[in-house]
Amino acid sequence: MFSIRLVDKVFRIIIAKTYKRKGRNKVTGYIELDAPPNKSFDFYFLDSVICSVHILPPTSSNGRYVVQDLYDGDMYLRLIGS
Repeated sequence: MFSIRLVDKVFRIIIAKTYKRKGRNKVTGYIELDAPPNKSFDFYFLDSVICSVHILPPTSSNGRYVVQDLYDGDMYLRLIGS
């Protein structure tokens, strides 16, 4: 995370990966994600992030990334205007 100052306004910027949501796994109930096709990161305004989550990497039992949503069943990274 870093900040950029333009004239008298400060913009807080984050660097993050954008994953594609595949839906909930019918067995585990976790939200599954596909990794971006390229391994690059994107820049976002911090003020556009509604909530952040932990994304768990694939395991031997599940080949996809999953959202660790232990507190809220519908929690996932959402960006305003995307």
